[in-house]
Amino acid sequence: MTDDITRKRLQAEILSGVVMFSEAEACECLGLPSADPAQALQRYEGKLLGFLINGQSRYPAFQFDIASRRMIGPTRVVQFDC
Repeated sequence: MTDDITRKRLQAEILSGVVMFSEAEACECLGLPSADPAQALQRYEGKLLGFLINGQSRYPAFQFDIASRRMIGPTRVVQFDC
């Protein structure tokens, strides 16, 4: 039980310092249609770093080149549930 609490506290501390985008915001950064963000982002599955936070997908901002509307990377993805 203590390890679980420590892990959750550590995850919260790490993620609190990272700007995160929603699916819709990630689509906007990539110039994708956002009528169905989850569907639009499927082409980046396995390339974008994503977190499931409180049941919602979130993407760290550092992996987007907003000016060029592209992703910086690619990144090898590991899925984390927080």
